[in-house]
Amino acid sequence: MSFSSQLKSIYSGHSRWVHRPGVAGELLNGATVNLFTVQPAGDVQLDAIFGLVTTQIQAAAVTVQFRILPTFATGAPAQQAISAASGAGVLTGSLVSTPVLVADGLGGAITIEATYGVAVGFALMATQRVLTPGVINILIGGANATGAIDWYLAYTPVADGARITPL
Repeated sequence: MSFSSQLKSIYSGHSRWVHRPGVAGELLNGATVNLFTVQPAGDVQLDAIFGLVTTQIQAAAVTVQFRILPTFATGAPAQQAISAASGAGVLTGSLVSTPVLVADGLGGAITIEATYGVAVGFALMATQRVLTPGVINILIGGANATGAIDWYLAYTPVADGARITPL
């Protein structure tokens, strides 16, 4: 077995983490905020995705939904939901260090943890999903709000060279 094959066997199947810092002013009603790119080298398994509030979110009925816009589709590609839309006002008044969790991959609800600074009970998604190359984004709805959220994503490459990068 070659050295590169040995390394691949050691590291394959392990989650990699990507961080995308939040930007003030991106929580605007109707906005699509691009967060990550699944690079065209291959598919990835989505293991976890969550946010951490870095600037307090004002009291507003903001909703958030994670989506992916595939780049491989023929014709006009359609957005595919990664999570259900959060309930109106889920993020209302969220303090700094509040975790924003996606419960269980495709169709999972977005929830807010009551314990600040610690994602209590946070685990990798019970139902992982394979994502094809494309752009992972969030759709903001309900109302405009101030504040910022840092986003974190764990993934496992399915193909050689597959990776996710922040935007």
